[in-house]
Amino acid sequence: MKFGGGDGGLMYCRAYLESYWAEQLTDSERAQWVGHWLSEPPTDGRGRSYILDDRTSLQQTIRPAQTLYAWANQPAVYYLGRDPRRTPPDTTEPETSWTIINSTPPTITLKISTTAAKSPDYGQTFYAQKWQRITRAPKIAELKYIGAASNLSTGATRNLFTWLNNLAPIAPGQIWTVAVRSVGTGRGAVAQLPLLQLTIATE
Repeated sequence: MKFGGGDGGLMYCRAYLESYWAEQLTDSERAQWVGHWLSEPPTDGRGRSYILDDRTSLQQTIRPAQTLYAWANQPAVYYLGRDPRRTPPDTTEPETSWTIINSTPPTITLKISTTAAKSPDYGQTFYAQKWQRITRAPKIAELKYIGAASNLSTGATRNLFTWLNNLAPIAPGQIWTVAVRSVGTGRGAVAQLPLLQLTIATE
């Protein structure tokens, strides 16, 4: 299903998932989700988690069950085109890391190491921002979404050149901050740390 781009597309996706919760899931399926959120509340990829009640930190936000369901499923549904899950995930979050293996245009390549089995239910979303040496590096909240990929297993690579070049023309000496977040249907988006600092090499 296509939702459109920008904030409007995200809000439409959220409304679709909230409706899906109310109209498509059974009472038993909804009860499974509520039990799941007691131990694994969904996150938005910037460190905030969404809970039903009893907030214990400033990084938590209380929302109704249909909104928690939407946040849990939205990253994979919106960015990867996956179907919403009817029941919560029953596997642990995979451990994933990325390394820079080439920073010379037009091949600006990251390589993945992950414990995830190759699965269409699991993927990665990529964010980036350019910064100048004379200014501070951008914070994670300032990074812009640049693309997504799924079905990635250990050793897979991703060329970021086109994505980064769409944000600003690539030139030697530029410094980019890059974040990759894991996305699993029913999990929300979990930030992958540390952030990568990418310096464009001479062609």
